Amino acid sequence: MGCFVNKREQFPRGVPYILWNIFFDRFSSGGFIVILAIYLNQKLLFDTNTATAIYHINEFFLYFFSIVGALIGDYIGIYKTLTVMSLLCACSATIISVASLEVSLMPLRIFSFIGLTGAMIGMGCVKSNQNVFGGNQFKLPEQSKMLDYYFSMHYFILKCGQVGGMILMPVLREDVKCFGSDSCYPLAFSVITLLMTLAVIILWLGRKVFIHVPPTSENIIIEVIKCIKHALKIKFLTISETTNNKKSHWLDNSEDKFGPKLVQETKVLLNVLVMYLPLPIFWALLNQQSSRWVFQATRMNGDIGFYKIKPDQMIVLGPIAITILIPLFNQFVFPQLEKLGIKSPLQKMASGMIVAGLSFIVSAYIETQINQHYISILWLFPQYLLVSISEILLWVANISFAYTQAPKSMKSVMTSSVYMSVAGGSLIVFFISGFRIFTSLVYEFLFYACLMFLDTVIFCVLAMRFKYTDNEIVAMSAVSNNNNNNCDKSDNESA
Repeated sequence: MGCFVNKREQFPRGVPYILWNIFFDRFSSGGFIVILAIYLNQKLLFDTNTATAIYHINEFFLYFFSIVGALIGDYIGIYKTLTVMSLLCACSATIISVASLEVSLMPLRIFSFIGLTGAMIGMGCVKSNQNVFGGNQFKLPEQSKMLDYYFSMHYFILKCGQVGGMILMPVLREDVKCFGSDSCYPLAFSVITLLMTLAVIILWLGRKVFIHVPPTSENIIIEVIKCIKHALKIKFLTISETTNNKKSHWLDNSEDKFGPKLVQETKVLLNVLVMYLPLPIFWALLNQQSSRWVFQATRMNGDIGFYKIKPDQMIVLGPIAITILIPLFNQFVFPQLEKLGIKSPLQKMASGMIVAGLSFIVSAYIETQINQHYISILWLFPQYLLVSISEILLWVANISFAYTQAPKSMKSVMTSSVYMSVAGGSLIVFFISGFRIFTSLVYEFLFYACLMFLDTVIFCVLAMRFKYTDNEIVAMSAVSNNNNNNCDKSDNESA
């Protein structure tokens, strides 16, 4: 980040279609997520602790299925996976829309959970493939700077879409009255369906200009597991042998069976995955913007004179702040951080983790004020601002780190590992909220803040020991990728 792209350089022809697809996809999914916690509480009649737990277990499965999506993308192709799973999202939103007509309580819950399951599967499978599909449109290493710029643009467009969905859907669910109810969830979920369908149409329109990387003939994650299993087996069988007969690295025991290429790429994968171990704590904090902080807003005064802010609309502060701050960070903040020595993705990620911890100290203080007074909902702004800054510092660096450190055959799996760390965060919140470990939100928020600071120390220790991928490995994968890309592009243009 902080570098400028040569104006004479042109983005690949498929990039505008991908960015518009991302915009409408995140407009719909952002709207879906923003009203989910309130829907669980007000329509499905779960208390706030149970609603929080259900929200985060759904979020866990959403990100868990990013791994499944990566496997499907490697098997049938990323474009087909994106198309099919986006259609599944649209159908699932339709089911929830029909269910929210509320014929009776039991069918409402049953059909809502059927729709939620389909939506989580579809959204998860889309997530891991969107990043890789966009990245595959670029030639590496020639367009590496443009790729960095693309990831920032990708995230900017993503947040713009989320802002639109987060503003519109709460208005549709509460301000519009339909079917004899004081709210209109069927309309909100119907609009989500329409937007998801539009995202699929845009993807279809760009099908002839996309660079389609052929799917791999083997299931790479299964091969990696077999490679690790075989290496460990040989290691334990030869544990009594002399040092002279042992391999320099335990994974080298699999070279005879799986070849040096897979062994080397597996080393790269494990090297990077170690850095993801502390990240679930970070996402445990950030994921609560849409759950704990929303319920915190329900106990605050949303009236600002000319408009009454709805509790779930407060979530939009994050994406709005990110949308405004990303260009400022790219042009001013990141260059200044580089002057201070904060240059690498891992350094930026550690900085983001510290800021996330600070946001929960602020939220704990605000909670003490809520317990004493009926204060304005605008007092939530500082914590949303801090958490947005933390997300900018960590997320773009995280995606870029995962993509640039991955060999060609493992890019989608590496990206999915990013989302699995998010899933782990949701699982942490699920257990803490579901089992009601804390009776006071003040103590709960302070616990998360302290946990985040401790986790940052662990992350920094791991970062100091991290060895970046040999550029030769990435370059060799990139050259192979470019040869395939050029052939695919010629085929697409002649079609």
